[in-house]
Amino acid sequence: MEVETREFEEKAKKVFSAERKEDIWVLIISAITVILGLAGIITKNTFPSLFF
Repeated sequence: MEVETREFEEKAKKVFSAERKEDIWVLIISAITVILGLAGIITKNTFPSLFF
């Protein structure tokens, strides 16, 4: 039983580590997008399909 618990813990650590890395990339891309939008570089005419 203890071996199964350790295996599960190791697997969970790998999954959570990968999710954290994905979250960091999403936050970085979101921050860049917001900055470009506030700076006026991204407008409604830049990507017309994204805006209604």
